[in-house]
Amino acid sequence: MADAVATAAGNLVQSEQDVQRAVDFAASVTGVAGAIAIKGEKLAAWGQIKLVPM
Repeated sequence: MADAVATAAGNLVQSEQDVQRAVDFAASVTGVAGAIAIKGEKLAAWGQIKLVPM
């Protein structure tokens, strides 16, 4: 299921303005624990995601 949700969410991202919509979609799927979408300079994240400096 994770691959299907990731593919569908990724397909929603065509521009930087789409990253939140993609994460919202993934969050709406039962069983998904977290999601992140990045496009250009924009990032959206939800759920059990740990962001660490690199």
